Amino acid sequence: MSSLRASHRLIGRLSLQNSTKSYGLNCLRSLSTQTPLASTTTTSSRLPRAARLAVPSLRYPTSARFFSSTPRSLTTSSDIDWNQNEDFFKHTGGKFLFNAKQGFADRYVKFDMNLLAAEAAKSVGASSVVTIEKLPEHQYNKRFLMTMDDGQTVVAQVPNPVAGKPGKVTASEVATMDFVRHMLGLPVPRVLAYNARKEDSPVGAEYIIMEKAEGVPLREKWAGMSAEDRAKLLDSLVEIEKKFISKEFEMNGSLYYEEDLVPGTYDEILFKAQDLEAQAKGVSVPEKRFAIGPSTSRTFWGSSEVSAINFDRGPWYSPNGYLKACAKREIQLLETLGRPACSPGIFGPGTYHPTTEESVKTLKDFISIIDYIVPKDKTVTSPSLWHHNLTLDNIWVSPDSPTTITSLTNWQTTHLKPLFLTASHPSFLNFPGQKPTIFDLPAPPSTEGLSEEEIKQKNLLFQKQLDWHHYENQTLEVNDRVYMARQHSLTPSGYLFAFVETAFYVGTPLIQHLLYTIYQKWPEFEDIKDETGKVPPCPLSYTEAEIKEYDEKRARWTEAIIMLRQVLESLGVDVPATGWVESDKFLEVMEKYDFAKKGYVELLGDTEEEKKAWAEAWPFKDMGVKREEQ
Repeated sequence: MSSLRASHRLIGRLSLQNSTKSYGLNCLRSLSTQTPLASTTTTSSRLPRAARLAVPSLRYPTSARFFSSTPRSLTTSSDIDWNQNEDFFKHTGGKFLFNAKQGFADRYVKFDMNLLAAEAAKSVGASSVVTIEKLPEHQYNKRFLMTMDDGQTVVAQVPNPVAGKPGKVTASEVATMDFVRHMLGLPVPRVLAYNARKEDSPVGAEYIIMEKAEGVPLREKWAGMSAEDRAKLLDSLVEIEKKFISKEFEMNGSLYYEEDLVPGTYDEILFKAQDLEAQAKGVSVPEKRFAIGPSTSRTFWGSSEVSAINFDRGPWYSPNGYLKACAKREIQLLETLGRPACSPGIFGPGTYHPTTEESVKTLKDFISIIDYIVPKDKTVTSPSLWHHNLTLDNIWVSPDSPTTITSLTNWQTTHLKPLFLTASHPSFLNFPGQKPTIFDLPAPPSTEGLSEEEIKQKNLLFQKQLDWHHYENQTLEVNDRVYMARQHSLTPSGYLFAFVETAFYVGTPLIQHLLYTIYQKWPEFEDIKDETGKVPPCPLSYTEAEIKEYDEKRARWTEAIIMLRQVLESLGVDVPATGWVESDKFLEVMEKYDFAKKGYVELLGDTEEEKKAWAEAWPFKDMGVKREEQ
């Protein structure tokens, strides 16, 4: 029986929430939704294997206990030795499904909390810090809410080693927040003090001390807001996104202060800015000059293994140069590391995973046509600033008037990219399945014969569709450059660019498929025509036999990808490539993984040899640290 069909049936019996996966699985969703790739079919005579997993009685076990992620708060005298609290330095926000030892090491930072507290007090003119509360920790930073002896509060942030390039990630975040606050006029917490160089920091680590964001996270209000209020908030968000692209840049990379860049690592000084609020009060402040330097995007840094590789990290003058650097980066990752720690699929018997040599050839083929297929319209290719993490936690609103946005937080690794590659939708608006276009007003769902829970889910999806539809229409009306840039992402070349940026982690079969598509339809692409309207010869050449053979391989690769996606979606939580899971969900997720693995191994393998092969194909194996030790 088909493994894919079995997977459908097993997962369908588990009654678990769906979730969209990170590290490129959002792109892979196109395998079964609205993208042109949805027509992927199995061309092999062998039936795809997954549907042996149809066992009606199977249910995930429930856990009797959970790990707490409640932040710790200390409220003692000002002469306390804050360094005695080891939880300040280690990772407490989550646990790891695999490579746990490395995961914790990449998120451990030892520094002098006493001196950090002193710097925080100094930044607001207070005498001392009387309480420090470690805020909920995710993957990349430790944040602390510090209360002073005079009642003032600030947030202190220390990046984890995995956050990005030391010296660059903090320097760029500070400059970006300053630029967005004072040059774009957007509501962003004021940076009160920072040190981007660990070797020069008395604290012993990079840090940023900033104002506490004004208001409350949108997460506290969004679910309870009326449709009208949600629409008003989305209107405000579209206006903010219009300001993102209101300044023109000549290069792709990241923003810095000139003083934080090594001379010769940038080619352009941008804007001069002063603290306008301080200036209005008659306070003299030094001018800061902004410059564009290397990109802080985590696609160029990431783990310690990735960061150690000598990529071209920019800056770049053209979208062509940026895309070539991305493709060459993925080639270097493949040739240096082989495969990622977390496989994008369950590559058991009969499935297909391209070799390093095949993947490298595919990426080199892509490089050969970049200059032909990049859009020529500079309104969508110009380097642009964009906030890539507009979640319900990073958008802050007035507690009394939640349609008013009071602050935008988490600007770490914000970078400049061609608009058509960077203008992502706010992540909190995303949902699985077909998205309505501006021409399709969602219709209220039919609820006849449905249970109360089914009606609730139908209505929730309907609300999400209405939100998406309103946001899209408002973007077209107010911010048409962004709307048109996003339309390009729905073309074959648009999909191609997206898949290339994550080729090492996701794989290259879809890239190869899109290259075949472009080769077959070469004369139809407007962007390849020269100034006279002539179509140049295609640099690519494939035989029908090659295309047929690779389509069969792609079908077997797709089968492995979909099987893993079904498992991940069945867990009810997002699991990124690092295997990180929130602490209070870890035990339950681990039990579900054990259950899912056992189901796959038992039901996909006809023989002991096949069962062993499927067990070895399971992508989450290296725990590194025992569960009870996490």
